[in-house]
Amino acid sequence: MLVKIPNSEAISMLETNNQIKGSILSFSANLKAEKLDNVHMIRDFTDVIQKYSIGTALIANTQFYNENQDICEAIRKTQNEVIENWEKDFEENAQLLAKQYNCDIEDVKDLMITQPPTDKLTGFNDLANLLYEADMLSKPLKLEDLPNYNSIPR
Repeated sequence: MLVKIPNSEAISMLETNNQIKGSILSFSANLKAEKLDNVHMIRDFTDVIQKYSIGTALIANTQFYNENQDICEAIRKTQNEVIENWEKDFEENAQLLAKQYNCDIEDVKDLMITQPPTDKLTGFNDLANLLYEADMLSKPLKLEDLPNYNSIPR
């Protein structure tokens, strides 16, 4: 059975009892889980993440977007600052992330190089095709065919 639970609870349950046998975790949670004696990495999805550009999209409904343009613009501005700062302060950022997620700084640097932040929508068509082939989408889908394509920030 597949059940969605928070990463922290999944890690705790994996470590302390047999209520769950396995979990799919976010990257930072994977790093914590790998340090547990009774937890074993079966598959790392870094290659999938890179190929299909799986990441985070911040989405708001039209009402929120129209009523909170200042918030939406502040998010975009902050994201742009992070992107601009990523390489400029590479060492400092690597140290901060390694400390935040309690992991090896060299692992963080490798990920920072291979998976830098971006404000571009990439990999959507590849991922949509994969979902269609897996029967998770009822028809093929392309980013360019979305009704709001021209209003998507790029």
